[in-house]
Amino acid sequence: VHTTNGMWDLIAEIEVPNMSEFNRLVTGVRVMEGIAKSETHLFLGPA
Repeated sequence: VHTTNGMWDLIAEIEVPNMSEFNRLVTGVRVMEGIAKSETHLFLGPA
C-alpha cells in the first residue's frame, strides 16, 4: 500500500491468481465502511 496525495488517498498493489478472485477482492473493498470511490488499473503482463 502506498500513500499519495491528490485524487487518491492510497494505492494498493495486489496480485491474485485469477479474475474471479480479483472481482471478489475489489467487491470487498468497495463495500467497506468509509470507501467513497474506487478505481482499478490492471497490469496484465509484458507485451
